[in-house]
Amino acid sequence: MAAPLRPAASALGRLLRARAGAPAGGGSRWPRRGFAAWSDGQYQHFRGRGPGLRTARGPAVALVGGGVAAASGLYYVTHLETVPFSKRRHFIVTSVRQERQMGDHTYRQVLQQHRGRVLPAGHPAARAVARVGQRLAREAGDLAAWGGQVEHMRGLRWTFTVIDSPELNAFVLPGGHVCVFTGLLKLFRTDDELATIVAHEVAHVVARHGAEKVSTGQAVAFAKLLLYSLFDFSFGPVFSLALELPNSRTMELEADALGLQLMAKACFNPRVAPGVFERLGEANRGARPPEYLSTHPSDQGRSAALRRQLPEALWVYEAAGCEGLAAFFRR
Repeated sequence: MAAPLRPAASALGRLLRARAGAPAGGGSRWPRRGFAAWSDGQYQHFRGRGPGLRTARGPAVALVGGGVAAASGLYYVTHLETVPFSKRRHFIVTSVRQERQMGDHTYRQVLQQHRGRVLPAGHPAARAVARVGQRLAREAGDLAAWGGQVEHMRGLRWTFTVIDSPELNAFVLPGGHVCVFTGLLKLFRTDDELATIVAHEVAHVVARHGAEKVSTGQAVAFAKLLLYSLFDFSFGPVFSLALELPNSRTMELEADALGLQLMAKACFNPRVAPGVFERLGEANRGARPPEYLSTHPSDQGRSAALRRQLPEALWVYEAAGCEGLAAFFRR
């Protein structure tokens, strides 16, 4: 009795499939998350619906994503420290001990890399850098009045190394290892000018910028991995332009500001600092990328910022009696 109904059922099925937009030949079509799929009676065919999440959307994904975001936010907030003087809050997950170990290890590598070009301690250039550096380091050890986290400054073993190289550069490693290239010493010969350079490097240690870079790098790496797993797209350039490079420039400007106060506190004349960066800009003209692609602000911008900060530094300089002391030694 059922046999006569088969042609009618078959015809009805073809009509319904035609209205649903199924392929000819008896195939069927139904929705899939992230894919369109249809059957021609023998095989199932899939095609992607374009870019989007790699995984299916749904309550479970939203729940997991929300949980990760909440946990990450809590972790971030509970690992914020305050930079002395500037009072900027920054993310730090690296311990002081780890920071110093990394600095010591890298310093040994630097000495090995520049073996034969490290000036001996008795060399006039090495003595000048050490004299200025130790004076600044003494003041950096007494920053309680600046507020913020300063406990990491206790027990530092500062080193001041001069490397015989024409590079116009200086750098500092976590733990207090300051390195200056002779190219800079040929450009800046007075103690006040040299103090501008060295105070900037000492300020990086005061602000724990080395630990901040490591901590931020870990957070960015986690975010990149998470986003790549969801979107199958590398967000590296986005993070670099929007976060890492701007943050690096912020740290450089902060080290300039802290360094200016530090050199004034140590009785080095802060009036010379803006001019130092103007001369650096002239010497580096055409050698640096556009500011938005650089880890450092433009030298002209740094000089202008220091001029705005100069009145406060001069107050520190004069309050410490440095003006009279400088006049006495100029006689």
